[in-house]
Amino acid sequence: MFYFAKFLQALGMGILGIGLLIGMQTQDTRSELKMLAAGGVVFFIGWLVEKRRESTQK
Repeated sequence: MFYFAKFLQALGMGILGIGLLIGMQTQDTRSELKMLAAGGVVFFIGWLVEKRRESTQK
């Protein structure tokens, strides 16, 4: 489960980077913000999975 959480966090960061590149190249702020939100949500889900795993191990 730990690796799944880290995968989600890395995926979220990747989505953020892609969104930044799309926003800079096309000057489309709306798409950039949508990608920011999607990446943030994916990262946050990964963070929650990691925290849940840590709390069950104590």
